[in-house]
Amino acid sequence: MRFFSGFCFQNESELFAPLIQLEGKYTLNGFSYGGIKAFQTALHHLHNHQRIQTLNLFSPAFFQTQKPSFLKAQLMGFRKDSQSYIKKFLDLCGNPSSKYYKQGTIEELEELLFFQWREEELNTLVQNGVEINIFLGGRDQIIPPQEALEFFSHFGNAYLYKDLNHCLQYDHL
Repeated sequence: MRFFSGFCFQNESELFAPLIQLEGKYTLNGFSYGGIKAFQTALHHLHNHQRIQTLNLFSPAFFQTQKPSFLKAQLMGFRKDSQSYIKKFLDLCGNPSSKYYKQGTIEELEELLFFQWREEELNTLVQNGVEINIFLGGRDQIIPPQEALEFFSHFGNAYLYKDLNHCLQYDHL
């Protein structure tokens, strides 16, 4: 099993331990930005005739339905004051423990904001026997969970947990 971390995150896989269905050496897991990396790795393995059985995407970075002005504003905010941007970003994620924090880069932010999930690539994985599981939080303030659910439900098992945030946790009261 391999886990890919989200933007500004490291070692956060324990947050998703209750949701990881199939742990094994042929399973890839990715949270948010890490979902992109897990997906790209699954495609790479497939093209190199390496076995991949399961792809678990936890709140995958999904911004392809956002307006270009929103995406540009995100980059401008990061460039202007990255520390304030990251603090607000982590607050919107659900204010996870600082033990998961890692400084994100403008390159990572650009990649996740402008990444396009391509239906033909997702279908290629499915047609080659890869089980895709998508886990979304209904209270996610980072990605549009309903739009992500609608998109990803065509390619695998999509689960929407209505009371969970981007980190798939309950918000702290």
